[in-house]
Amino acid sequence: MSRWLLVTITIIGYINIFYANKAFVEVKSLYPNAYNWYCDMIQKYPSAKLENVSFCISNNFLASTNTIFWPEEILKTIEALYPINEKTQDMLIFFLKQEYILLHEAGHIINNDIPKRRIAALLTLTTVCGSILYCEAIMLKGNMFLSLKEKKSLIIALTTAIASYPLLFIYIRSQESRADNFANQTATKECLEAGIKWHNEIECYFNNEISSYYLLPKSIQFFINDPEHPTANDRKEAAKKALRDRFQYSEIPITDPFAL
Repeated sequence: MSRWLLVTITIIGYINIFYANKAFVEVKSLYPNAYNWYCDMIQKYPSAKLENVSFCISNNFLASTNTIFWPEEILKTIEALYPINEKTQDMLIFFLKQEYILLHEAGHIINNDIPKRRIAALLTLTTVCGSILYCEAIMLKGNMFLSLKEKKSLIIALTTAIASYPLLFIYIRSQESRADNFANQTATKECLEAGIKWHNEIECYFNNEISSYYLLPKSIQFFINDPEHPTANDRKEAAKKALRDRFQYSEIPITDPFAL
């Protein structure tokens, strides 16, 4: 591979990392009821420090340095349901799940995760490209046989390049665990219960998705499908532990995605 191609890939990677979170439309401009829900969450959870965090529309749940993004389809549902005074049990559970996810995203901002993740991604990209360029330089020397020192250097460079991305994802997973912990330690009892249900729904979803990898251990199956997050079961168990520790809650076996 040409070194100029690698340099170009590196530069493009830098641009993508730093400018991925371009300006998005704020929720309040299109969905005032959904924005009112967000304002109520600011009041309900002052420790989340959401008062200076923008609330914007996206296609997924995301957090940036000082912005939280929410899926537009979910915002439409919040817009329609939030003004209803007499909410059904299903509606209440829906809002409690949104509450829990909001606290998770707030945890990323409080922990300053996004700038750290960008730096980690840049270091990974630089390490991989640098290692490949180094290997190319050794191989282009024209010697038919490499010296022992060159062989060792080649192995180290290749190992570094191969290991960089798994290490990056391990670091990102640790950030996700910290964000979960913030939500688990901040949420009300009802919100935490809804968070457990949400984790259980994710687990049921991934159990169906990973069936094609049934020969591999479940943790590896989950990593293949979602390398950025801890397993849904680990996240659920951490939330259940917080529920027991904070509220002296007696554990009830979960038998389906909607049962606690």
